[in-house]
Amino acid sequence: MTDIFQLVLASFLLWFSFLCFASGGFTAHYGTGRSKTIGAGLLLFGFIGLVMLVWFAGLLPGVASPVGWQTDVIAMAFWSTVAAAAGGGVAVLLFLAAIMRS
Repeated sequence: MTDIFQLVLASFLLWFSFLCFASGGFTAHYGTGRSKTIGAGLLLFGFIGLVMLVWFAGLLPGVASPVGWQTDVIAMAFWSTVAAAAGGGVAVLLFLAAIMRS
């Protein structure tokens, strides 16, 4: 498997897990009734995504990786995800500051 394909899949799993955790946490905390159940399901999907990423990277002790991803590609995907999330957060803060001043 090529490095760029590994990078794309690893970034997808990281973003999927991150957004499922974030939306599931908010939904489970602020929701009522059935929404809390949906939030718990989103948290579960986020956890499953992270476990798959760790499994594919071969970082689970005693468990063989089905794909054999390279850990340096996983690290690159992680840091690019952190950088993208930070950039998106700064952009949202700037947008909020701009609309609150007007």
